Amino acid sequence: MIGSAHLRRLGRDERGGPTIEFALLMPAMFTLLFGVLQIGLQMYSFNAIRSIASDTARYTMVEYQKDDKLSASQVESKAIAIASNTPYTLNAANFDADVTTPATDITGMIKVQLDITYTPPNPLKFAGINGLTMTTRKYFYVSAT
Repeated sequence: MIGSAHLRRLGRDERGGPTIEFALLMPAMFTLLFGVLQIGLQMYSFNAIRSIASDTARYTMVEYQKDDKLSASQVESKAIAIASNTPYTLNAANFDADVTTPATDITGMIKVQLDITYTPPNPLKFAGINGLTMTTRKYFYVSAT
């Protein structure tokens, strides 16, 4: 049987206190750290898909000026190529580009609509927090002749 003096001495023992505090606080600290990482990835991805849309539109307009009429699938392929290479290096499996040509309001021009969707990596899956899917839309015009 354990004596009451032994229990009092064990109750005053503080040698394992920092270890217990570390074990209790580290899951919350790691979640906060990965949350900051998640916000950074979201911001980078948002800026990247907007830049990719602009780069793709610029490329398409230059090609049309050189009388190289690109199809919708060629523009989509170029957007994917831009996204998966430097400087963006996005995961092509999570990236989608869709090109449509809605009715134009300018005579002699083709209105092109480029929709880009991307789902960045999610470092917070372990905490049950879902990542966001980002989309951007870019309109630009190319010559119909």
